[in-house]
Amino acid sequence: MTSLDYTQYSQLYARYVRPKRTQVLLNGCGPFRGLRVLDLCGGGGRVSLEAIERGAEQVLLVDASPQMVQHLANTPKLSLLVAPLETVLPDLLPGGPFDVVVCQQAINLWFCPELIGRVRAQMREGGVFVFDTFWQQPCPVPVAKEYDLGGRRYQELMWSCGEHVVEHVQVCEGMASHSMRFKWVSPAQFRAALEPHFVVEEYREGRASIYRCTAR
Repeated sequence: MTSLDYTQYSQLYARYVRPKRTQVLLNGCGPFRGLRVLDLCGGGGRVSLEAIERGAEQVLLVDASPQMVQHLANTPKLSLLVAPLETVLPDLLPGGPFDVVVCQQAINLWFCPELIGRVRAQMREGGVFVFDTFWQQPCPVPVAKEYDLGGRRYQELMWSCGEHVVEHVQVCEGMASHSMRFKWVSPAQFRAALEPHFVVEEYREGRASIYRCTAR
């Protein structure tokens, strides 16, 4: 997977960075005023900036890519931790315990039951962990989706490769293609990992799911 900066990412994945997606995800967290927020795999800062706009007291954004977060340096109320999530979650992060933890469009990159337990360890009791994912496993035959957006032509390919792996290729007119590999995690697997630590609610719209998890 080639590295992108946020300008490239937001153009190539324009369908996924529209503000409404972030707003819907954060609406499930309740009021943000005065809260401490942890943004996991926060990338270009969509969640972090919206949380600050809604009144969060402090936000910590964790992401492995310096190219994705470089434009966020010196943003008031925002701290950056540039490192792979798997290497930092086992330790208590600065600024915690957190009232809200958010992971937008990334949990399938890092999910495992042990790390879910480490997310809970970063939170206060009664805090909220929200993330989005997909509840239906892609078929093993690559399926193409084509559409126009912002005057550009796009194409996406996605398919299951084995029992637990999903491949995705994103194409935008005038740009190099970008590929990603992430995990297929079933709803049952999510619940098995989450329910020892959280009270779990799942909301579905189309093929997408939003999980709202309240720390026990």
